[in-house]
Amino acid sequence: MKSFLVLLLLGNLVAAAWILFEPPVDVVREAARSEQQIAPGSFHLLSDAEVAQRRAEAERKAAAAAAAASAAAASLATVPVADLPLASCIDILGFSSEAATKKLRARLAAASLVARVDSASGDKPLHLRLTGLDGPAELQVHALLKEFPRLELSHCAEAPASH
Repeated sequence: MKSFLVLLLLGNLVAAAWILFEPPVDVVREAARSEQQIAPGSFHLLSDAEVAQRRAEAERKAAAAAAAASAAAASLATVPVADLPLASCIDILGFSSEAATKKLRARLAAASLVARVDSASGDKPLHLRLTGLDGPAELQVHALLKEFPRLELSHCAEAPASH
């Protein structure tokens, strides 16, 4: 039993010496990789003035985007309701996930349009069908869909219901 413990102790000492005096091959390769990753010339610390300038520029861009969005919304609001085609049914397709569907349902609920979501579209989680829409409601749907640029909107194949 003592000889077994002595052999284990000697084996541990040999392994420790080998690890200490013989660096693994990966350590040599990793030094070259980290030198390639860290490029001191690519870092630039910004002064307070540069940070303020970049913030002001971002705020100007945000204000310009908000002004463009409000102008687009105003142009949609100026369309007379009588000139709008009545669409009693709209399909919204192209959702990337159920979370996106839920997000649009929440937006429709905020616009008081969630009651028009067809319950039959519940079996297809990446598809919504809105029924009973008139011109102003369709405009609201179009405005909401600007936040979801990848979605497809199409009129249903069903005949429009009389209002």
